[in-house]
Amino acid sequence: MPACGRFSMPWGKHTVNNSLGTEKSVLWESSEQMKDGTWQLSGLTSNYLRVIAKSDQDRWNQIAQVKISGLDRKRNGLKGEILPV
Repeated sequence: MPACGRFSMPWGKHTVNNSLGTEKSVLWESSEQMKDGTWQLSGLTSNYLRVIAKSDQDRWNQIAQVKISGLDRKRNGLKGEILPV
């Protein structure tokens, strides 16, 4: 498994760098309501990149357009911002 910085990632640094700033469709596979009422979402892109995002609503089992904004090392995925419809 290639390393990305000092963290182990299921994909290489090249993939992460090429994804930053791009828009991707994400299928949300899991959601967890946080104490502040927002939802922590985790899902996959069409090429199986893990994306983590926050939402004001539960989007489990839905597809949303997301802008990739960074790396979420704690959850071993990419950070995403859900785009308005």
